[in-house]
Amino acid sequence: ITLAGDGNADTETINFLDKTVEDIVINASGDTKQFTDGVTTDSLTLTAGTTDFNAQAITTTGNLTINQTADVYNTGLAGTTLTVGGNFSANGSNGDLLTLNAPSAWTLNVTGTANADYVNVAYSNASGGTAVTPTLTCTNSGNNTNWLFDTEAPTTSDDYASHNTWVTSNQTITLTPTDAAPTSGISWTKYCTDAENTCTVSSGTSYTTPVEISTEGTTYFRYASQDNAGNTQTTVSKTVKIDKTDPSTTADAGDYVFGETSSANVIVTLLCADGSGSGCLSTVYCTDTENTCTPSTSYSAPFIISDEGTTYVR
Repeated sequence: ITLAGDGNADTETINFLDKTVEDIVINASGDTKQFTDGVTTDSLTLTAGTTDFNAQAITTTGNLTINQTADVYNTGLAGTTLTVGGNFSANGSNGDLLTLNAPSAWTLNVTGTANADYVNVAYSNASGGTAVTPTLTCTNSGNNTNWLFDTEAPTTSDDYASHNTWVTSNQTITLTPTDAAPTSGISWTKYCTDAENTCTVSSGTSYTTPVEISTEGTTYFRYASQDNAGNTQTTVSKTVKIDKTDPSTTADAGDYVFGETSSANVIVTLLCADGSGSGCLSTVYCTDTENTCTPSTSYSAPFIISDEGTTYVR
């Protein structure tokens, strides 16, 4: 049975005399269809217009579906008992929530699955059947029983073991998001990288595969996840320090030019530089007359070459 509207934006009553009928489809765009008594039906689908359950007992042996383009009269929902032998599905849309926001208690007993997307609900007692799982952004307006609202933000773990530790090669980070039960599912996992630890993750890159970081110096890898209920994880930051370039050391002897002959002692100063890397841990040197020695003396201050003849500083 399909109940269509006449487009007059009025209320039209539905009277089934508490009898059993086949599938009912309410497609009353612009109108309100009001039940005046209870009914048992194979299935009930609300596709358009407004349905006023009018505190009646509505039973389906199959599914009860409320589509995005349908509305429910909230005042008439109070006192209503919806008994669903199959699956229950209530669907609003992003930015236009389906309101099941009755001013007082109403009952929902579902035998099959029970799901809600983009729904604003209040005073629903679903304790007599399957718990309702809201997935995409739903609003709990209070006094609901057996609705499993996802109110916890997801968590995301990483496998990065070298946080804030200098390494000498490119680094790869794998992210694993989790949304604990009752879960609406992961909507997105994103990350961003910068040198200041201030980038905005929600505007960053969607995570799909492990991320390789190859930039030398300090890079901050920031990430978070959001679930389908709109709960967003607090941003996590990992510090990646990569130094793939050897430091350089220069020798300075003031006015003396290396390789020339000097009639005075020569004072040698060693200068280590590591650019944006991890910094110079130590500098070692040695001196000999064959240019074959292995540097092993720790450098801490300028040293004097006073031997006559040729001396190699290594």
